[in-house]
Amino acid sequence: RLVAAMQRAGVAPPLVPGGDPGEDDLGRSGGGGGGGPGGWSAEEEAMWDAEAEVGVLLVQFDPATQRRRRLAINARFATMWGQHSEECQARFAALNGTLQFTDLGAVCSFINETRWAMAAQRVFYHRMCFGSGPAARAMLVRTEQRRTFDSEGRITQVKVAHRVVGPDEYDDAARRWPHCCPLVVYGDARPGRQLLADAAADSAEAERIGPLRSSAAGRAVLDRIAGHLERLVDSLEAQPPEP
Repeated sequence: RLVAAMQRAGVAPPLVPGGDPGEDDLGRSGGGGGGGPGGWSAEEEAMWDAEAEVGVLLVQFDPATQRRRRLAINARFATMWGQHSEECQARFAALNGTLQFTDLGAVCSFINETRWAMAAQRVFYHRMCFGSGPAARAMLVRTEQRRTFDSEGRITQVKVAHRVVGPDEYDDAARRWPHCCPLVVYGDARPGRQLLADAAADSAEAERIGPLRSSAAGRAVLDRIAGHLERLVDSLEAQPPEP
């Protein structure tokens, strides 16, 4: 139903009132401009690799086929994933990038990504979690995504900037822009410090789909998220079909 509704509508839901954070990590990292075919230049790539705080991922698409033409990351992006640049880029190029959320966090992220699939620019705050159990490595991250479209509305380029933030910045974002925090949107109002402290337990058991389905409290959590997904599909199905 979701895929069919999105294809039928051909548009994204309207933006949520309330605005979003004003800081521009893509511009700060040198990823905001054009510069050569597809928006890359040697100067930009040098700026990305010199950037110590913002991890940048860029993907260029053939607008006619929507097949990927080029993928590039900077050194900071690879460091956040705990990999060497060459390994990280090869994994993402092969669509084998590490899933950076708990099971439940991944579901929330998927719904959120779907909801804003055609938005030109978005900012989100979320918890990334690499690995599971005692070895889990968690961080709070501000993610900025910018999509470029051609005259027919087809995606030509996607730029993503990840910046690790502290618990205070996450909590401030959750208070001022709750619609920019997927966990908050789908019912998880824990403060940033608690999210970091709970990462090992969440990844090992508390946020795994199987165990959640086996308890009444867990099923209530999944039912709440399913309700968000149902409302998203209903809103898309209510829109007039794309001409």
